[in-house]
Amino acid sequence: GLVFWYFRSKDELIKEVAKRSLPLDVISRCLCSGLKGRQLLRRMAEEYVRKYSCDTNRSLLFQALSIKSMYPAIEKEISEVCSTLLDRVAEKVYGSLDLDKRVRVKVFFGALLCYALSGVEGVDVDTNTYISKVIEIVM
Repeated sequence: GLVFWYFRSKDELIKEVAKRSLPLDVISRCLCSGLKGRQLLRRMAEEYVRKYSCDTNRSLLFQALSIKSMYPAIEKEISEVCSTLLDRVAEKVYGSLDLDKRVRVKVFFGALLCYALSGVEGVDVDTNTYISKVIEIVM
């Protein structure tokens, strides 16, 4: 009862859970850290992997991605991550913004998403080594 009183409806609750499952908090917190370049990428990767190492968070992320077309508010948040916030990441990491840098940042987060989904199957590699390799590729 109290949960639904606070959120007013099931849809509001779903939207809030979905929003919190996205990496908005990780990206925003890291952008405010004052770090730049490789250090910023490393911090983001570590925070991202930490957040999505939990089965519940990982499951909620994929659920949010799958229901975005049914909830415009969720689609808006995902769009925010995939455009505005990633542009800010590119500017902090590379010092400027162009198509090449936007693609590099999306490759970075794509690699993290794949790692969160299934690790590196068939390869015995620890998280730190994986993060270092991803950073090397996008720099």
